[in-house]
Amino acid sequence: MKETYPIALAILVIAIIIGSVAAYTSLGSNTGAKLTPIPTPTASPTVSPSESPTTTPTPHPSPITTAHPTATATLIPTPTASPSPSPTPVPVPASLTGAGATFPYPLINAMIIDYTATKPYIQVNYQSIGSGGGICSPTKNC
Repeated sequence: MKETYPIALAILVIAIIIGSVAAYTSLGSNTGAKLTPIPTPTASPTVSPSESPTTTPTPHPSPITTAHPTATATLIPTPTASPSPSPTPVPVPASLTGAGATFPYPLINAMIIDYTATKPYIQVNYQSIGSGGGICSPTKNC
């Protein structure tokens, strides 16, 4: 009887961890709709009539029908200001050099190849000299 409590507690903890990981991956994924910012206009468009309405009565109204005056107006939209484009930043060439263990070198080398393929203006150099060499500094005699 006393042995079942630790087992039940361990199963409960594992279930909580699995549920947390599942919630994190489902909520953290970017598979949903992309949100794009909506540009806000700098000036609100206004419409003003170009001429005042005019009325023209019928010269001889007939006794059967009653004529109503007609009003006409032409609307011309006012031009709005367009936003100016922002300048695109130009990447500056950079170099990154490091040294360390030989065990992670295949993974690090694969990451370097993928990274420099997307960012050709950055040069990455990693030397696999062993974990001891990564720990030593140039001021120490190792």
